[in-house]
Amino acid sequence: MVTVWRWRAAQGSYMSVFLTLICSEMDELLDWPFSKRVSVTLLDQSEDAESRRHVTHVIDRGYELADCVSRVSLASSASQSPPFGIQQFIRLEQLNAPDRYVRDDAVLFGFSIDDD
Repeated sequence: MVTVWRWRAAQGSYMSVFLTLICSEMDELLDWPFSKRVSVTLLDQSEDAESRRHVTHVIDRGYELADCVSRVSLASSASQSPPFGIQQFIRLEQLNAPDRYVRDDAVLFGFSIDDD
C-alpha cells in the first residue's frame, strides 16, 4: 500500500511519498524484520521516450514489525507499520510540468525491492 502525504518539512513545496507495510497471510514468504531496499520511481509520461526523466529515490531501511513477526491479529487494520519514505520526493513545480509526470489526472509509480 502506498500513501502519498505532504509532510510539514515539504508542505507546499514538494510531493512526499511514504510506504506502509501491512501484515497479511503471505508474510510467511518474507523475511522479518523487513530490511530490503525499496526503489520508488515516479514515471515521466512524456510522449517522446528519449526525453523522459523518471525520478527515482531509494529507501534503505530495515523495519521491525512486531505484529507481523508474532502473527497477532492479521485481520486487524492495526497490523501495519508506521509510514516511511521520502519527504522531498519531487518539487511541485517539476511535478506539474505540462504532460510530463501528471497526465490525464494520474501519476504513475514503479517500485522495486532489492533482494540483497
